[in-house]
Amino acid sequence: MLEPARQVVRASETLLLEVEEAGLRSLHLAVPTGCDVRELAAVELASRDAGMQLVLTEAEPRVRADLLTRGRVEAQVAAVPGADGDWTVTLGLAGALPRPGRVHLDQLRPSGRSPASEAAHVHLLPEDDVPHLRDPLFAAAESAGLGVAQISVTTSLAAALASVLASTDLVVLSEHEARRLDLAWSPLAHPPLTRGYALTCAMASDSARLRAAIGTQLAAALGVGLGSQPGGRP
Repeated sequence: MLEPARQVVRASETLLLEVEEAGLRSLHLAVPTGCDVRELAAVELASRDAGMQLVLTEAEPRVRADLLTRGRVEAQVAAVPGADGDWTVTLGLAGALPRPGRVHLDQLRPSGRSPASEAAHVHLLPEDDVPHLRDPLFAAAESAGLGVAQISVTTSLAAALASVLASTDLVVLSEHEARRLDLAWSPLAHPPLTRGYALTCAMASDSARLRAAIGTQLAAALGVGLGSQPGGRP
């Protein structure tokens, strides 16, 4: 019986080692760019408390999806229509100067007394350069009579912020982002713009584990809770 007993012990030791290594396995998560660094730090701290080694990679929506498809990350925060999201974040327009009430796009239409080049421009961040946000905004701008160049996708938040601080330009942001950047935020009357975020994982077991470990902190980093609401998924 000695040899079978040794085999059982070795098998038990191997199993325990595999369990330990699984708990220490790094899990790479692709998150949106522009999140507050302290809020992302809270996400990492929560993962450590849950016994996980989480590695965060900031990227734009198409890049996040590609990283997951190519196996470069095990999970991503996907940009989806609001009804399909785990979380939703309401968007509006932010600028250097406050605007009373809701902003109507036709209020930004060039007047006959000022050239179109002096009219306020609306900057859309790369994070929102997705069909379910970009297309309704561009269609509404055309219906409101805005010039073709008045709404454009900016290269970065820094570029948009520079334009906003130097002019009457506006940038599409959440209220959470606007407050963080000390900008005046107003709701957009039409169209309603809502970011939807869904946590998608290559392995189903990682999905439940991640939600339990960092769901609250990740929602805060995405801006859920301020000008936001829970999404359509349970």
